[in-house]
Amino acid sequence: TQRDKLKVFNNELPIDELPLLWAHYSLSFGDLNPPILVMQVEVAQNEWFYLAAVLPAPYINLETNYFELRQWLTLLLSALMLLLCTWFIVRKEIQPIRELAKAATLMSSRLDVPEVSERGSNELKAAVRAFNKMNRRIDSHIKDREMLFSAISHDLKTPIACLK
Repeated sequence: TQRDKLKVFNNELPIDELPLLWAHYSLSFGDLNPPILVMQVEVAQNEWFYLAAVLPAPYINLETNYFELRQWLTLLLSALMLLLCTWFIVRKEIQPIRELAKAATLMSSRLDVPEVSERGSNELKAAVRAFNKMNRRIDSHIKDREMLFSAISHDLKTPIACLK
């Protein structure tokens, strides 16, 4: 609809003759003169509901900045907070892995290694549980081997003592 042909209030009043307070905030854009979309719905016989809206012009927002300084600062602060939270979470998850690696390294030099505490994610707890189980089994095998050698040594001492 052309602006000069648009009439409101039962087709009697042209839209440009509306009080400025009414048209200024909704349908008047000064020199831009964008097109106006008008919908008409018949409410009762010879009574119509008019709805007018200005169509958005793609050329209106071309000159605006995408981000203002305040938005950049908010984005930067949010990114820093996210980075800090991620750093703390990763350190918390890595600590049990560090303890497990330390215990595994210690096991290569000596066989008596204390159990590693089970904490962290479920997968990490399962790995630590398996490591502790392996550690207990190795301790059990070493004790069994020592007991076997002790019994063999005792059994061999008796015949050797008789031969002397």
